[in-house]
Amino acid sequence: MNVPNAAHTGAMIGLLLFALGLNTSLRRMKVGVYKGDGGDEALRRASRAHGLAVEHGPILVLLLLLLELQGAPAQALLYLGLAIVIVRAWAALNNLGMLRSVPGSVAAALTYALEFVLPVCLLVRQYHH
Repeated sequence: MNVPNAAHTGAMIGLLLFALGLNTSLRRMKVGVYKGDGGDEALRRASRAHGLAVEHGPILVLLLLLLELQGAPAQALLYLGLAIVIVRAWAALNNLGMLRSVPGSVAAALTYALEFVLPVCLLVRQYHH
């Protein structure tokens, strides 16, 4: 079965996870800290950004995939996928201290909104077909 929206979103989230994990590992090697953060603020931020991406990204992609398998409209899936990638990248940049113009709480609220809307859409589609 062809699931282009979930595939594209999953690929982008996968690349984000790779970049954040690599960033954390490189920082660990630079400061010589392999457990915890050793009091290094940059390592704490890198680890937190990676952890939050792992926590939220995969479930959002899975929910998008399920919607796509249910036959949700392609344009809606495209916009939801874009929202997932943009919001999670925004949250990561904010956690890394690279994007301070907008509070991280906005990215967090949008993430939680997606984590609410996607399952509700699944339930509505499941019981109204």
